[in-house]
Amino acid sequence: MKNQYTILAAAIILAAACEKSQIQEEGPKFNPIPATIEVSIAAPETPETKMNYSFDGNILKGSWEEGDKISVISYYSVAPFGGATGEMVANDVFTAESGGKTVKFSGTFSNPTAQGAGTISIKIIYPALEGTPLASPKEPQNNYNSYGPFYVGNDKFLHLDSDRKYIQPAENSIYNLKYYTLIVGDADLANLQSGSLASVTLLHFTYIIKADLTMPDNGANYLIKRVGIIGQSTDNNSNHVPSLRNYNSADFKMTHFTGTGTQLWTYMLNIQADGSASSSGVVFNKGQTTTVYFVGGFGNNTEQFKLFSGLSQLKIQAEGTKNEQPCTLTKTLTASGDKVLATGNIYRLSATLVEGDNN
Repeated sequence: MKNQYTILAAAIILAAACEKSQIQEEGPKFNPIPATIEVSIAAPETPETKMNYSFDGNILKGSWEEGDKISVISYYSVAPFGGATGEMVANDVFTAESGGKTVKFSGTFSNPTAQGAGTISIKIIYPALEGTPLASPKEPQNNYNSYGPFYVGNDKFLHLDSDRKYIQPAENSIYNLKYYTLIVGDADLANLQSGSLASVTLLHFTYIIKADLTMPDNGANYLIKRVGIIGQSTDNNSNHVPSLRNYNSADFKMTHFTGTGTQLWTYMLNIQADGSASSSGVVFNKGQTTTVYFVGGFGNNTEQFKLFSGLSQLKIQAEGTKNEQPCTLTKTLTASGDKVLATGNIYRLSATLVEGDNN
């Protein structure tokens, strides 16, 4: 009798082990099909008179160019056993067939079907998440690609490589700026699976600050290597220090972001013919005004990008050399009214910099 119980127990354990193995090994099944998606970009819902929104696709992307690429992300909106909610299942790159404000993107849709209790949903993301992300460079001027800083991490979530700061190779240049503005929307899985034309409107998850900076008229010109906007407060209260962006990672439901940053930096680096960047910097002429662009946001909760009147400050800081000697120029601006830096907008500021720290 004891041996019968032993055999029976062993059989139950073996059966349970096989069942567990089968559950763990079950993943989504794929049935690729050709698909077309009609995509537009939404204007900000509540634009203010002090903000400018560009519809020409040049600064903050508001229209498409032929050949633009988007990622059609299949992800778990409800996780199956062994999966994670918000985890990417497939990344399909679609290409714009023409230019304009609303255009058709075509490609091959992986058409995944979740196994077990999982549910798959679709997220559209620009810029497209193409290829394997480059290793984070030790120096900001090395190893940049043309697709911006976004990539999919080993956790299958969306990441922003904070080492890949935006490069501006000359004054008032918008070099590759469009690849740093994250635009996101939802598509209907059933439409894609049925072959019907899916229609999607994408929303901006970033904002842009256009800063007009006047250099001091003191002797020689300045060779500037990077310019930053640093959040701080007049009362040393961390709640009043503006959080200018989220930048570490987000699940593909785009509801869970980790990491915040109180600084925005743009690197003024010369772009070489092979696409690499030189650290020599860009000349800012003495007494002249130059324009520098910054990208902030990366979130859908605009309240976290709030400025408090009289309490929140933006410190502008340019770093480089003058007469081959290290030089820092600064100017601190204090918010004159409560303001939310809302994604999908371009904000303008102007400042006359002084040598040294003016705080």
